[in-house]
Amino acid sequence: MMYCKVVFTCGLLLGLSTVTECFNFKDCGSIDVSVMRVRLSPCNTEPCVLVRGKTVRMEIEFEAFRDIAAELHEIRGSSGHGPQVLQFPEDDICAHLTPPCPIKARKFYVLLYRPRVNVNS
Repeated sequence: MMYCKVVFTCGLLLGLSTVTECFNFKDCGSIDVSVMRVRLSPCNTEPCVLVRGKTVRMEIEFEAFRDIAAELHEIRGSSGHGPQVLQFPEDDICAHLTPPCPIKARKFYVLLYRPRVNVNS
């Protein structure tokens, strides 16, 4: 298994904007992309509470700086109480990407996925 070349986000600070459902986040080293926005739902409170074993809707908007392979297999986030890990399929993020793969330079993309919050996090 190849480790991901595109690391989107880490350190999600779960301070929800009640109007847009966007989170403040810290990008901890994305390679060849710039993350523009992260949305997570359901999230009806501030700060947002992720429940282990429950499914969430995650939407990540980003811009690609060059043509890249879609080799992402996890997104890490932190709520201040330890890391939350949301697993992605190991070989098929393209099924969750709009516009579809391949990822091309100077284009904007939305990655929409509904992962289950890791029960062991």
